Amino acid sequence: MRTDSRTTSRGIAAATVWLGAALLAARAPSAQATIRLDDAVVPVSQSVRLELDARRPDYRGRTTVVVRVQRRTDAFQFHARAMTITRIVLRRGDDSLTVRLDPEGEAGLRTARLDGAIDPGEATLEVDFEKPFNTQAVGLYRVVHGGRGYLFTQFEAIDARRAFPCWDEPKYKIPWQLTITVPIAHRAVTNTPVEREVIGATTRTLTFRRTPPMPSYLVAIAAGPLESVAIPGLSVPGRIWTVQGQKGLARLAARHAPAILAALEDYFGRPYPYAKLDFIAIPEYWPGAMENPGAVTFSDRILLVDADNASVAQRRSMVRTIAHELAHMWFGDLVTMAWWDDLWLNESFADWLGDRVSAGLYPDLGVLEASLRSVQRLMDGDARPSTVPVRNPVESLADLQDGLGLKYGKGKTILRMVEAWIGEDAFRRGVRDYIHEHAWGNTTAADLFDALGRAAGRDLAPVLAGFLDQPGYPLITVTPDDDGTLVVSQRRFRNCGVDVDSLAWVVPLRLKVFDGERATVRTLLLDGPRARVRPDGPVAWVLPQAHALGYYRWSIPPAMIRRIASDPMRHLDAAERSVFLADVGALLDACEIGGDVYLDVLEAMAGSTDPDVVQSVLDALGGVSSAFVTDALRPAFAAYVRHALEPALGAVGMDPRPGESPTVTALRPRLLRWLGDDGAHPAVRERCLAWARELVADPSALDPSLARVALSVAAIDGDVALFDAFLERFRGAKAPGVRSMFLAALGGFEDPALRERALALALSDEVRVTEMFTVVGGLARRESGQDRALAWLMENYDAIAAQLPEEMQAYMPYFVSGCSLERLERARSVFEAHAVPGTERTLAKVEEQIRDCAALREREGRRVAEYLARFLDSPSPGATGRGGP
Repeated sequence: MRTDSRTTSRGIAAATVWLGAALLAARAPSAQATIRLDDAVVPVSQSVRLELDARRPDYRGRTTVVVRVQRRTDAFQFHARAMTITRIVLRRGDDSLTVRLDPEGEAGLRTARLDGAIDPGEATLEVDFEKPFNTQAVGLYRVVHGGRGYLFTQFEAIDARRAFPCWDEPKYKIPWQLTITVPIAHRAVTNTPVEREVIGATTRTLTFRRTPPMPSYLVAIAAGPLESVAIPGLSVPGRIWTVQGQKGLARLAARHAPAILAALEDYFGRPYPYAKLDFIAIPEYWPGAMENPGAVTFSDRILLVDADNASVAQRRSMVRTIAHELAHMWFGDLVTMAWWDDLWLNESFADWLGDRVSAGLYPDLGVLEASLRSVQRLMDGDARPSTVPVRNPVESLADLQDGLGLKYGKGKTILRMVEAWIGEDAFRRGVRDYIHEHAWGNTTAADLFDALGRAAGRDLAPVLAGFLDQPGYPLITVTPDDDGTLVVSQRRFRNCGVDVDSLAWVVPLRLKVFDGERATVRTLLLDGPRARVRPDGPVAWVLPQAHALGYYRWSIPPAMIRRIASDPMRHLDAAERSVFLADVGALLDACEIGGDVYLDVLEAMAGSTDPDVVQSVLDALGGVSSAFVTDALRPAFAAYVRHALEPALGAVGMDPRPGESPTVTALRPRLLRWLGDDGAHPAVRERCLAWARELVADPSALDPSLARVALSVAAIDGDVALFDAFLERFRGAKAPGVRSMFLAALGGFEDPALRERALALALSDEVRVTEMFTVVGGLARRESGQDRALAWLMENYDAIAAQLPEEMQAYMPYFVSGCSLERLERARSVFEAHAVPGTERTLAKVEEQIRDCAALREREGRRVAEYLARFLDSPSPGATGRGGP
């Protein structure tokens, strides 16, 4: 599964990030006896027959489960949530046993009781049921698109039980066979090819081939008046399925999928393990994608991209998502974690290998650099006391809600670090051995540790367990000693003034040492509090994380930081340039350096025109804005942004140039957004308004890389005529990306009356439940907007909650992220009154983030304000970006 979470440091946007990810997390069952199934009776295989008509609000079905009675018992458990069971019988041979059901328990737990005890052996359970289709985009749910009904599923982690009775835990990995009856004009898709089709007078009944062993959360169904196109060039048959009128947008995904699958087959040294590979594009979908074997589901805006008008960002998102989901075919599907505390075995590896394959096939998309920058933002939260380990025991419903992002970003970074330490060949051997030994089975972390350790010829558990089973991460400090050696020490990283438990790690280090002429890399396994390294010559500076291959922060003397920042193109490679400023910013958070040092370094690097450096500078500016820039300070900050970024604009230019690097093409819209929004740059705003008018007239008239930024910047000063034009384009959009682009822009108008119209639209029938926060996220750019967004939430909480799956409300406190404890206190009573499992933890995380931000503002705010004030008297912007070298 890949959650579509573009992390940002600005207020309400954090809520938008986490709500998408919440779907997986909020559905994890508890390991307590009342939640986790008793194993007296377990499934051996299961068949499901469903009558599905997407034109109706409900459906019915029958499931037949071959079960194994493992010990003499008069009761057993399974899952069936919010459905009416009309018949249930347990058969053994010719005998039918009467079954009585207790009232439904927590999270759909059902206890079946027999009149007498049953001895060990096999039996068959038959259950007839009926229920309405879900309308909140979970379980088996109904979507109306273009006036037509469609049915889709999203089952991870515990929503298969919303669709049909089952044993809804990952350890129950069994064969499934689905038989689906649909109207004769409809189609149905599941994990396997059609084995048999029977055409009736008004219906078609499709029996699908029996699946290999797989857990319930990987069963997938799509039905309705679907259309499809073939994916040529795969090692198995494959198609892309869409709603009516969208199959023409599937060409780009069909073009990329074969190469990605072939690269993964080569890495694992074994073929794709399933009979077919279909992609299903869904218009109403919470996660970015889901790795159902043979029937991978995607949000349509990620998968369906116009091949002739795809931006670099869209291509990168598509490629990374496809690669992530296809990596799951081995890690997660062929080999599955035994329980949710090892979810990282699925997600860390899929994200790591997906990035690796994407970067190898498409080096011009900047996949690894973008991934590294996203991990830096993740580390901000991992520094706080409320963080949890990657491998976090799941003992309550709320446990899997904690640290979901860590299972992706932190986990994959740890894998990159270990791969660099033991070598790519040894790591790959270990992965292949692990897959071979556990194919079609379930595993725990120990199984992977063992396979990698045998391949490497060393015990990797101290390194892996330290980083996976402990919260937080180390701060590596390197200090030159008088005798010419480098003293390397570690302690747990913490933000200034915050108490955290003291921990220690075994850390594979790669020190980049520069002697004034050339740089060399020294390796070290730091397995204690400190060590000494004797360099080969003089030391001008040392970078404690060569090639950005570790999951830790570092500290070196400020003079060394300034030397590196003075010429990043000479001193740093692309990966190092992508994360350097994030590490320096973390030193500011930890009181290792002052605000003056940080801003000096930022200004020194802001003059660079290298795309990797400028991307890093933009990330850093986001941190400055979030922590320090109140509405009163915004004019000074705008002047600073113009001063800092105009050199890059002059080099990059406003218009794309023939043959330019894709990294430049990807940078330009982000640079224009910063200059046009925070920088209030007149020339940029003028150009974006002109572009926006072109887009309203013809959405294909502008280079696709510029379309979204043109709309968002034009909206800032936009009037009612422009709002109405955007609204009309949103309503008439055929391509998912165009619809999303205009909808997001509607949330960015600063005129108060238009802002209210956008908020009303967010709760209207015109906006899908999964799009609601796309509108609201546009308010997060200003403190006043954050206040209004929170007020909107409080005013409409019941209406919002009615559209969301209940558990996702636990993420609502992210609406008050920022620097205002007063705003949190104002909203606390609302969150506590509507609390669901996980709300208290989210509130604690938000409070920590706000306290850190407020403390940093108190500590460094005056110096930052004085620094920014210098730029108010700077000359008016002169660069238009029309030329440049």
